[in-house]
Amino acid sequence: MSPDTKATLVVGAVESLSAYVLPSHLASLRERWPKARFEVITSACAEIRDSVLAGKIDLGLVLGAESANEDDDTILATGRLVIVCAPSHPLAGVARPAS
Repeated sequence: MSPDTKATLVVGAVESLSAYVLPSHLASLRERWPKARFEVITSACAEIRDSVLAGKIDLGLVLGAESANEDDDTILATGRLVIVCAPSHPLAGVARPAS
């Protein structure tokens, strides 16, 4: 795509990704393609998958490995889940909770 491309990219993402991950990436895309339009739809994972499959959105960013068509999935990043609890909670001080 050239910098002069006038296109619209509709991205579906879960709320946490829309709020904390997408803004910096969209800023980079806007610098690269200033005439393009980027629209973010915030929804639940299942709704995002369904919208991609129905052609309502161009791409979706979801959490988890569950998919309707794994051949079309690309893992962009992985992370770990961190538990935060009060010092008086039974999990406080546990080095690694059971899997």
